[in-house]
Order: sequence, then structure tokens, then C-alpha cells
Amino acid sequence: MLKKTLLLCLLFVAACGPSPSQVAFMQYNEAARSAGLPIVIDKIGVSRPNSAGGVDFQYGATNLSEKTIKYLTFTGTPYNAVGDRVRGEIRRSSSFSCKDTGPYASNLSTGDRRCENAWYNHTIQCVKVTRVKITYMDNTTRNFTSPSSIQQLLRPSVSNSCRG
Repeated sequence: MLKKTLLLCLLFVAACGPSPSQVAFMQYNEAARSAGLPIVIDKIGVSRPNSAGGVDFQYGATNLSEKTIKYLTFTGTPYNAVGDRVRGEIRRSSSFSCKDTGPYASNLSTGDRRCENAWYNHTIQCVKVTRVKITYMDNTTRNFTSPSSIQQLLRPSVSNSCRG
């Protein structure tokens, strides 16, 4: 009886197929790949400050290129709740770079990644990505530094704006 129930459940799940959000996700990846985008940024954000004021820089991306990514570097600047740029109280810098080590093969997501305690400042509410650098396994690189080039990499549900 248990085997039949398990088999019926598996058949039901297989028959239902992907959810509408999964279909939209896959369709967007295909459109972005066709447009020549090497990655899609799936997430940009910051954590709430910890008890010492440490704020994590959070990000995620999906590799759309045919090449395997060796390193993925996100550089960002934090902002407070009213949209003013702020800096960390220890390093005294606003810019911070997170270098993520792959490898990330084609169609592979980084998942939710974070650089812990990128800044120490209790007022940080969001981060704006100012640079994305992709280093492939063959050591070729692609850099995205202009706001418009970074904007093109964003999944529609992701914002790179920190206006209060």
C-alpha cells in the first residue's frame, strides 16, 4: 500500500510539471541568454545589522554563458533609509567587494551568497551594486561598471536602487 501511495504521489508531481513561477524564471533566463547576457543577478541585499552593527552584503546570480565562471565579484555601496550613501565605521569606506569562488558551470546558480560583516554601521538599509566582474576558468574577464550595464543583468524582481 505504501509503495502504491508513493508511486501515485510521484506521478502526480511529475504530471503537474513546473510551477508558473518556475516557468517564468526559465523563460527569463532563456531570453537573457539570447540577448547575450553572461549572468542574471537573482538577488542583491543586505542583512539587518548584528549586535555590533555588522551588515552582510547578500547576492546571488545564475551563469547563462557557455563558459564556467571561476570568480564572481560584486562591488557595492551601502545606503541608509533616506537614500544617502553611508560608510562603514571601522574601515571608513563605503565601497566593498565580495569575491565568490566558483566554479559555476553554465545554467548553475550561485544560490544565496553573502559576505559577512562587509560594513559596520547600524543605519545601512540597502546596497547598490556598482561593479560586477566575471572571471572565467580560462582567465578571461567581463566587467560591468555602468549603471545601465548592471541594470541589464538584473532579474526583473531585483532592484538596484536605494531611494528612500
